Amino acid sequence: MRATRERLTRRAGEAAREVRVRLRMRAPEERRLPDFMVIGAQRCGTTSLFNYLSAHPDVTPSLGKEVHFFTRHWGCGIRWYRAHFPPCASPTTTFEATPYYLFHPHAPWRAAQVLPHARMIVLLRDPIARAVSHYRHNLALGNEHMSFADAIAAEHDRTAAEFQRMLDDPGYESTAVQRYSYVGRGRYAEQLERWFSAFPPERFLLLRTEELERDAAGVVARALEFLGLRPWATIPFERLSHRSRSTPAGVGDDTIRRLEAAFRADGERLAAMLGPEYSYSWS
Repeated sequence: MRATRERLTRRAGEAAREVRVRLRMRAPEERRLPDFMVIGAQRCGTTSLFNYLSAHPDVTPSLGKEVHFFTRHWGCGIRWYRAHFPPCASPTTTFEATPYYLFHPHAPWRAAQVLPHARMIVLLRDPIARAVSHYRHNLALGNEHMSFADAIAAEHDRTAAEFQRMLDDPGYESTAVQRYSYVGRGRYAEQLERWFSAFPPERFLLLRTEELERDAAGVVARALEFLGLRPWATIPFERLSHRSRSTPAGVGDDTIRRLEAAFRADGERLAAMLGPEYSYSWS
């Protein structure tokens, strides 16, 4: 029942936002494109960071956090995308936060076409904790009916062919890939390599979810400096919920070991790219 209510509420919000977008598209006033984006990863604190940055007086966020233009709505066109942002006359910085962008295979190249000078912020989290959170999120939405262990074991069968179809057909979007990529989304190195091929690495600010949990004010201060925005000490930092790696009931150590093995090689690549603090590796 709760999952049904949440889905209905989300759909109603999306419908209301789309009405506003269509009305803005009819107006003659030209609108901005974002100066920066929070591109991922999913279940890594992007909503908290979006809210913190949106509270800054020199920032105007998009109409709704996740626009999904460079993923699901690429065919809607630039005018549709612009309708999510403030008018060109606005002096504020504007942005959006769609965590699916980091993982989507075509998002980097699409973003490079539309936003060649934009900056990107990326939040990374222990990939096992991220996978657990992703699974729990799907359970809450009613999108998952397997156990955690079975969902991890079934990921390849659920998503591999679909992801290949996305690669072969840029117009194809896969619900299975978006929902069930528990392991795939935690392989950060290969995702960042795609984005670093589309934008210079200096355009990216890499942050760790664990740092955001411990010191939200310090992390946001780094983000503001990266974006060229003035410090703002009165952002209302809320206490983040505890993000442990604890697994759902009934999940054995064998599943954790399987995940550690699945992420080990990517963690080593990530450490080589960004430094040992990003390795999330297990001995």
